[in-house]
Amino acid sequence: KSRSESYYRENSKNPSIINDLLRIEGIREVKLAKYEITIEKATIFEWDEIHEKIIDVFKKYLNCGKCENLKVSWEK
Repeated sequence: KSRSESYYRENSKNPSIINDLLRIEGIREVKLAKYEITIEKATIFEWDEIHEKIIDVFKKYLNCGKCENLKVSWEK
């Protein structure tokens, strides 16, 4: 089994990437596992409203410019 941790609000003890994701309006929860980050949005938001901001956070941490090889899976 893969163990994951759930985050609901910013906290100085959280990993920085988690806090950056939680700062995005519309993000309700972030789950961090060994090989996966799962993001849950608030029901009043659509993915189209927030997905570019999410991708920008990942680009910042991957330091990869355009991140052409970044694989993002959207499960709606």
